[in-house]
Amino acid sequence: MGLYGNPGGCSIGDQFFVTYGTIQYSQIYATLLAALTAGKPIMVYSGSCTPVAWYTVASTTYNTVTSSEAVSISN
Repeated sequence: MGLYGNPGGCSIGDQFFVTYGTIQYSQIYATLLAALTAGKPIMVYSGSCTPVAWYTVASTTYNTVTSSEAVSISN
C-alpha cells in the first residue's frame, strides 16, 4: 500500500481501480498479489478517471487502469 498519486486528475487520488473487463485483469491481479506478498512497491499508469458506482457515488472519480495502461512491481 502507498501513495499512487493522481495521474488522471481524478476527484480521489492515491487509489486506483482495475476494470474487471480489462483483458489483462488476471495478470494485473496476480502482479498486485505478488507485490503485496513480497512487500514491493507498485507502479500504476492510469490515463482515465471513472466513477466506480458500486464503491461510491457517481460524482466521485478514481484513476482507472484499462487495457491501455500498466501496473508493475518496482525494486
